[in-house]
Amino acid sequence: MAIIWALREAGRRERERRAMRQWSFSTYELSDTDPVGALAFEVVFLPAKPDSDGGRRVVDLSPFARQDRVGPKVAARAEALLDWLLGAAPAGSDSDAAEGRLAGWSPALNPEPPPVESTQRRFVRAVRCPTCADEFDWFEDGTVFLFDETTSRYESAGIGSWEPVKQADARRRGYRRCPNPSADTPEHYLPATYADYEDPLVIGLVGMSLSGKTHLLTAMLREVYRGGLQPFGLRHAALDFRRHQAFRRGFIERLERGEALPGTGSEVVDAMDAVILRGPGGPRPITFFDVAGEDLVRHDVHGKAARFLLAVNAVIFVHAPEDRPTRGGFGENEAFDLAVERIVAARGGAPVAAAIALTKSDRLRYVPPADRWLRKEQSHLSATDMRAESRDVFAYLHHSGTTAALNPFPEFPRCTLHFVSASGRDASSAGASSRFAGGIRPARVLQPLIAILAMTGVLTGPEAEKVGAP
Repeated sequence: MAIIWALREAGRRERERRAMRQWSFSTYELSDTDPVGALAFEVVFLPAKPDSDGGRRVVDLSPFARQDRVGPKVAARAEALLDWLLGAAPAGSDSDAAEGRLAGWSPALNPEPPPVESTQRRFVRAVRCPTCADEFDWFEDGTVFLFDETTSRYESAGIGSWEPVKQADARRRGYRRCPNPSADTPEHYLPATYADYEDPLVIGLVGMSLSGKTHLLTAMLREVYRGGLQPFGLRHAALDFRRHQAFRRGFIERLERGEALPGTGSEVVDAMDAVILRGPGGPRPITFFDVAGEDLVRHDVHGKAARFLLAVNAVIFVHAPEDRPTRGGFGENEAFDLAVERIVAARGGAPVAAAIALTKSDRLRYVPPADRWLRKEQSHLSATDMRAESRDVFAYLHHSGTTAALNPFPEFPRCTLHFVSASGRDASSAGASSRFAGGIRPARVLQPLIAILAMTGVLTGPEAEKVGAP
């Protein structure tokens, strides 16, 4: 379209006059019925300094859409239009080129316009970000963010004109910046393919500090990566390659070396890992959150780490045999109680699957009824076994007087209980660190996850429908 070419040339001159090194622009259709005559031009200026203002202007180009050449009138209109657009940009401002950059093209010197990337915004669906818990409309607009390992920054890349194979590869490796409509969470990114699948299964691990949440999640995902879900008809793949590699290096490989893992850092608000599980029911993204116990019980307005509870549709409550109530006798576990209240209130009656995992159960290896379950390997889904194990864990916790760990059970219509051990033994001190002498021997760490997958429809069939049911 001639007006776009004229705007590019006018923008080049204006950039030099205002000492703007970069600016970004995009065009997109305003109408599905008249894609030629209903276009818009958007110009975006991002600030050169964090404390300065940028700007954004959008204008309907319909009156110019059918101009087929750059004549004096079109050029004059472009100059006037650009003056209005640039009214939002202070002199000297700078921007990242989101869709393309003015390249100094002149119709007098080159009658063929440069290729313009396809920047039509296509609505995909509404999604809810698991990090900030905001819901927003997801649009595909021909751009992704690629992470630059050398600068440790996300860089915008326009891929609208790339070959389909390259576009697919970039989207698989790329990200989209979450708009965070509430503006209450630090900048964060979602995988560019996030909206390609149905809403993810967001699983949160809840428990007091030192209850073993991090070790359980690490041992659980280690078994997933080792193919532990294949007997149940599920295959796995990483949804976010960078996050997956960081989790593998920072947690799984350290645990495999026998190192005891540190507790979750305070105010960690991002997911630990995200995978795609593929089975008879189709692909389903699974996102895992592990938040420090002290963050779960914070009451102040600045505590944001536990916000993932507003987006979860499944939760694993983690309790260790030595856990004691925060106050109020054996009937209160503040982390459990506050998490239950927030989840129930946020979900508004929507079903949430729950599992209670009694961690560090290797300490009970000679204590019935834990002893027989720790020796039992599960290679198929059995609602009968799940119910029997839940009965035994409930009985053990009730008999030991730890009723606080059972508080979530009556609050969720479908809930299971499990004996698990992430390491198989206690860690011993080795100088400033702790290690698992002789390595790790996880036991039944997949059982809570398998129960969750059955209760949320990732695993299907008659047995899955009975798991966790009253």
